[in-house]
Parts: sequence; C-alpha cells; structure tokens
Amino acid sequence: MGRDSPEHRDHRDRSRHHRAKRYRSESEESPKRRRKRSYERDSRKRDSKDHHRPKERNERDHNYDPLQKEDKKETLDDYINFLNKQHEEEQNKRKGIKPGENPDEIVKEEPCFEPSGILAEETNKVNGVVLKFTEPLNAREPDRKWRFYCYKGDEELPTLHIHRQSVYLVGKDPRVCEILCENPSVSGQHAVIQFIESVKQADDVENSEVIDIESKPYLMDLESTNGTILNGEKIEAARYYELRSKDILNFGHSKRDYILMDGGKIGEEEEEM
Repeated sequence: MGRDSPEHRDHRDRSRHHRAKRYRSESEESPKRRRKRSYERDSRKRDSKDHHRPKERNERDHNYDPLQKEDKKETLDDYINFLNKQHEEEQNKRKGIKPGENPDEIVKEEPCFEPSGILAEETNKVNGVVLKFTEPLNAREPDRKWRFYCYKGDEELPTLHIHRQSVYLVGKDPRVCEILCENPSVSGQHAVIQFIESVKQADDVENSEVIDIESKPYLMDLESTNGTILNGEKIEAARYYELRSKDILNFGHSKRDYILMDGGKIGEEEEEM
C-alpha cells in the first residue's frame, strides 16, 4: 500500500480526525476534570517507582494489616494469628498482666468479704463532709443543763449550752462543728463532746437494782494536730474521758478556757452555783 493510495489516505484522515476530536474534548473539559486526570496520571507514575512504595508497618501497631502489604507474603492464617495475638494482649492489659508475664503463674488475690467501710463512710456524712467519729450505740441526749462558760484571759465570752443534742463537735470547720474555734492551731474536726447513757445502781451490792439512768458527758480528741488539754494535761487521742462539773478544756494552742458547769436537771429550777 503506497503513501498516495486511497487506503493510506483514508487511514491518515481517520487518524487526524480522532486527534482533532480528542484535542477538542480535552480543551472543553472543566478545570476540575483536568486536575483529576492529571492527579490520576501522576499517581500511576508514583506507584511505578520502587522508592515510593509504602514502608511496612510494625506488627505492634493496632492498625497493621498484613493483607494490605504490597508483597502479599502473609497468608490468611498469619492474619488470623495476628488478630488472636492482638486480642490476647488487650485482655492481659485489662487484667493488669504485664508483657512477658505468664498468666498461669500469677497468684490470684483471694476474695475478701470483710466490710470495706465505704457504706459507713457514706452514711456518716454531714453537709458532704465525712465525720471523723461515729456515735456509739448507747449515745443519749443529756438530761441535765450542761453548759460551757468561756473566757479568754479576763474577757468573758458568750455561754455555750450543750444540752440540746447528744453530741457536739469542736473545731474550725463551720459545716460540721457546733462549737467553733477559729484559732489556727485548732483542726477542722478537733474533738467531740459525746453524751453517753450511764446506769446508776445502788451502793449495796446485794441490792443492785437499777435506780436511775443518766447521760454523762465524755470528751475525745479526734487525733488533732495540736491535741486537747483537760485540766492542764494533754489527753490521749481517740479515747473517751469522762467530764465532770468545773472541768477546764483547752483546744490546740488557743488561749480560750472552756469551763464545764452543770446547771441542774432539765425541767427543774437551775441550781445556784
């Protein structure tokens, strides 16, 4: 077939027609379509080069998937083993087992059925504050008019009546303390005045019938920082001390004197002091 033959001219005309048509279609494309075609062409070129191949991920990476590697060397069994190993590591992490430890050799802690104290702590709250003490079962409201006469040096302070409830907390926390002492040496919950039921019996041993039940005041230091003073002597913490009329109390390094006095039985006329 010569260059001037009719078949050659038809082939040449068809080729020119297709090139012209392709040029017109590319020129009429939108810029977005051209950018997409250019990106796809560049992507094929990058994928054809070895130095652009993605690096293999570490098997410790949770996103690692052997089936996504280009060399396809891992089989389905390897992939399943990898998932099982990953699941086992997560379970050991939740149980607190460190890597490299044998779960069979770890000594399991025996169950403890003793009270944890959490429930008692929740029930022993006042205004959201956990109290440092718990009232005893034999706590009882006083039946006598107990009161504190307070002095700071020669200055007389307001009298504190402590016969309207069974317990009075001493400290500088106004949320829980009935007897406030704002001295810096006084703890938030420093001490407690607790009224406890006491049975009064006859002096005769043979005739030991119960004569009366009364409520007596007791003092306990709540393990304060600077301690509690009773009649000039520092008392032991976390221990009840019976109080009597005319006892003098001091809390921390405060100069206030709290003098306890008995005003007589409730409902009767006050005795003269």
